[in-house]
Amino acid sequence: MQLNYVEPENIKVNPDAIINSKQIGEKNHPVIVVDDFLLDPHKLISEYVEPTPLVLNTIDSNSLMPGWIGQVSNRFYEIDSAVTQLLDLYTDFDIPDEEIEDHIWNYQINVIHGGGKCARKCIQPHVDPAMMAFVLYLNEDDQQGGTGFYRHSEAGDMNLENVDKSFKRTSDYWKYKEWQFEKMRDNRDEYIDFDSGLMDDAWEEYHYEPMKFNRLILYPAYIFHSSIMKIDWYTESPRVSLSGFIDKSYFTE
Repeated sequence: MQLNYVEPENIKVNPDAIINSKQIGEKNHPVIVVDDFLLDPHKLISEYVEPTPLVLNTIDSNSLMPGWIGQVSNRFYEIDSAVTQLLDLYTDFDIPDEEIEDHIWNYQINVIHGGGKCARKCIQPHVDPAMMAFVLYLNEDDQQGGTGFYRHSEAGDMNLENVDKSFKRTSDYWKYKEWQFEKMRDNRDEYIDFDSGLMDDAWEEYHYEPMKFNRLILYPAYIFHSSIMKIDWYTESPRVSLSGFIDKSYFTE
């Protein structure tokens, strides 16, 4: 029997990481890009990513991730602390020093294989059921694509339904729902080539962050975004990333 003994506190953030803070979209949404984020990303890969069981995301799942998902139950203390400090330093969230260590992020491994089919709904930009999210790219060799941020032609660049219930009474929300009803109702589960170029023409990409090994991108979970994929990418080896999410309760209660 080969057991995987790990110590999450050994996953260290690089003190010399390079931070680039940006504002994007109609509301100047904060996006923070951190290069060389982990001191030893290979330790995270070998001790946590590779041993984690992956489950294929099904078409009836609430998640729109078109691939394999692995839930990481461990808490990486330095990642939690570092990303929370980024929120405090580079966004409008004011987090007292004594509360930095209290913010817990939920982790998920995402594995995407190219060259196949996926449901049409999975290609469309989406928002996550969280307040903030990050993606940490873990491909060292094949580094094609990245994360795109999108504006809907009728509904704008964000959907706040997961963080503010009153948003469901706005015209932007109902314009988005009308588009879903008219354009996605009958073919949302239809399988098509997994290629971002096939997303509906209602979407306009207004910002793009390319993939880079050990690069972390932190952004509001409520702005429309999507993984950029082409049909001939990641056919030999998959696209691998670690995502993190933090609930709205840390900021609204």
